Amino acid sequence: MTTAKRDFTLQLLIDAGISAGMRVLDVGCGSGDVTFMLCHLVTETGEVVGIDHDHNALNIAHERKVTSGKQAQPSFIQSGLLDLPESVGTFDAIAGRRVLMYQADTVAVVTKLVKHLRPGGVMIFQEHDTTMAPASVDSFELHRKAQSWIQNMIALEGADLHIGFNLHSILTNAGLNAESVRAECIVQTPRRAI
Repeated sequence: MTTAKRDFTLQLLIDAGISAGMRVLDVGCGSGDVTFMLCHLVTETGEVVGIDHDHNALNIAHERKVTSGKQAQPSFIQSGLLDLPESVGTFDAIAGRRVLMYQADTVAVVTKLVKHLRPGGVMIFQEHDTTMAPASVDSFELHRKAQSWIQNMIALEGADLHIGFNLHSILTNAGLNAESVRAECIVQTPRRAI
């Protein structure tokens, strides 16, 4: 998978060390976007399991096809994050994108997930913080208005709009050693986002 610009999520997974042969759990997998990125990275020698509580999203994930024989074929389980059965076993890595921000008790969720992480394993969360976007020096009034609508919608859904700033404390309060927390953003310019 090569592109001129790497997707933020794909780059994060690569930087976290996701590689061939690993067994990875994708929490809050939805329709499988991150799951299939993981399948590519672990190759056919690895395994990826996606979990989500939403039956409809999982139906979409089940219908998607692996595009290459050189990547893992994912499996999917319908489950809440706090209800994940012990029978799924343990994983070399646990990943989630935009999932902790919607959890009522993020520390409890991470603590529960740690039980499924092998010793020396890695836990990766990519969470969206809406409080600093869009980043620009020019005034893009329409964009700012649309962004405020999105922020209000996310807040009404019960999400933590500051999850990015809270991520380190969530992980450490769950007993993990948070080795790295980084921020990336799209910078708005008059011609394009870079």
